[in-house]
Amino acid sequence: PAQFNLALAFKELGQLDRAQEAFSRYVGMQGGASSEAGRAALWELLTIQKDRKDFNAAMTTLEQILDAKASPEDVLEATYQKGDVYLLMSQSDEALRTWEGLIGMRPKQNAFRLQGLIKLGEAYEQRQEVSKAEEVYNDLAQNATSAQVRDAAKQRAQGLKQARQGKPKS
Repeated sequence: PAQFNLALAFKELGQLDRAQEAFSRYVGMQGGASSEAGRAALWELLTIQKDRKDFNAAMTTLEQILDAKASPEDVLEATYQKGDVYLLMSQSDEALRTWEGLIGMRPKQNAFRLQGLIKLGEAYEQRQEVSKAEEVYNDLAQNATSAQVRDAAKQRAQGLKQARQGKPKS
């Protein structure tokens, strides 16, 4: 934990080079992403890489987490983050494909899965893929843990269905 705490201190002080080096060293000391402590350091490393716009390194970090056969929650978060990094890299097609992978993942109520589905629904709408957007919003309406998100998704799905069928909204 001393190496991890040192890395956190460097990060707090804004010494991101030193923090990144210390987190990387800690990951190695923990045997990589297969340990919970190693994954915790990788998540910290990811935030530094994203802040520094080092997106290729961020993708490598996410692949390490995904390859580690982590918990379903870690896999959902890493998949969501991967789509987000693709979007930051202006690779919207890859982001869309990545977020599509969240559809069949469990637990269905996971916050990262739901956030990815929101972004996926918006992306489908931008591409005029109304039926796909409607399906995503129906999934959200069924699985969202927040009543506000559930209601908004249900209304959006109904609006898209009406528009697709050529009926006026009432």
